[in-house]
Amino acid sequence: MIAEAVGTEGRVTAIEADPELAARAIENLADRDNVQAMQGNALEADFEDADVIFVNFGLTHPHVPWLERLRPGGRLQVPITANTGLGMVMRFTRTDLGIEAKGVAPTQIFSSVSGRDPELEGRLLELYSAGPMGGGVVASLRLDAHEQDASCWLHGAQMCLSTRALETNEALAPYLGRCDCNPQLTLTFTEGAEGLRVSSPLGGGPLQPAGEDRFEAPGTAHFTFERSDPAAPPDRVRVKLGERTLQGTRVS
Repeated sequence: MIAEAVGTEGRVTAIEADPELAARAIENLADRDNVQAMQGNALEADFEDADVIFVNFGLTHPHVPWLERLRPGGRLQVPITANTGLGMVMRFTRTDLGIEAKGVAPTQIFSSVSGRDPELEGRLLELYSAGPMGGGVVASLRLDAHEQDASCWLHGAQMCLSTRALETNEALAPYLGRCDCNPQLTLTFTEGAEGLRVSSPLGGGPLQPAGEDRFEAPGTAHFTFERSDPAAPPDRVRVKLGERTLQGTRVS
């Protein structure tokens, strides 16, 4: 299918770890001049720079050498999963500003044997348990060294999946992050093209400014951010849903 998609002018490199499956792939694709099939470990294999890298097993994080193989505008699509196999297929695109990230769809898939970081396993399980679409809030991939802050959805030693857009609006930075309203409801505030966004296991969408530290989803909910220290970023949020009011506390 991929060989057909790239056409006769494109090239496909297919890497399969299992020797028997690799042998079958090499035999079955031998008549396609635009395909090179091989047996090996995709985490270690050497291949040419690519426009698209498609990964078909679960990882805890994108493999940095793959990112380095992407041409300008190139895309890496990979399942970012917990050790249960549940997670989100994410797309990472190399741009002039950095690496853009986007959740594509929830998934359940077998895990890579060697491409997982034990320190991230528990965190991913926690994040996906809070909502199967949790990875949908990721907007960029950071490879620079930085202290973990409220915009870090998954912060690791070598990379960070961030909710901050590549072209971030500094005025929105104090509001980005997660707030727990109760054990079943976590609100995640991220930056989208239209401004501040909220997501939760119940759904979400863009918010409109409604005054100092206030935003609203017209006709649905009003959000008021509150500060224990006037000089510090907000650490609480009050949500008014009709006659009901919820209180949330920032957790990241």
